[in-house]
Amino acid sequence: MTTYGIARDHIIDYRDSCLSHEVLQLTHSCGVDIVFSTLPGPCREAWDCVASFGTMVQVRQNHRQAADIQQIDKLSHSRTFVEVDLEELGLKKPREFTR
Repeated sequence: MTTYGIARDHIIDYRDSCLSHEVLQLTHSCGVDIVFSTLPGPCREAWDCVASFGTMVQVRQNHRQAADIQQIDKLSHSRTFVEVDLEELGLKKPREFTR
């Protein structure tokens, strides 16, 4: 908290609370510009936190964790969904992967 200057009440543990409710409450129902998720598969609740014109970055370890993008309404509110496969990144762009 001190290192990054994040207030204690702005840290949300998705396992202990309703993520979208907490985020929307903190942002006065606007949502956030960027959601970075490492959960397997797309998380509808995380997607619901993305503000209009915002982006969700879904990071997965390998192709076996491929997201079912149909589960989220990726076209609503001009939001962007980006998926990054770390295994593929390491194989195809090893220089960028090691940075």
